[in-house]
Amino acid sequence: MYFLEHLKNRLINFNLQRHPLAEATYNFAFLKTGMPKTEQSRQKVIQIIMANFYCEYCGAKYSSVSSLTSGSCPKHPQGSHKGKHKLYEGSEKSQYTCKFCGAKYSSISSLTSGSCPKHPDGSHKGKHAPAL
Repeated sequence: MYFLEHLKNRLINFNLQRHPLAEATYNFAFLKTGMPKTEQSRQKVIQIIMANFYCEYCGAKYSSVSSLTSGSCPKHPQGSHKGKHKLYEGSEKSQYTCKFCGAKYSSISSLTSGSCPKHPDGSHKGKHAPAL
């Protein structure tokens, strides 16, 4: 268990959470420690390494994917609370960029609160969406 804690700290210190290199690092950890390669044990390591999960629609922050995806989202595209939160699959960043217009914000929640001038549905007919 010490090895996994050390791995977690290294990944956090180097800001590799949810980064492709993190995948290789914890796969390497499984090989070196002889830990089971089951999906359940893999998910436990992912939970240790990636402590924060965000909704792509509203920017809400959760500590687990299951708690994120179980709640209804106030900024769901079909209408307020008409659908569930959607997992943002990008990495945690100091700035988030809109995938339609390139606007930059310090959080997903501030990004998704504004309407986008280059939204595919028409100018200001939809919200900014975070790029991965």
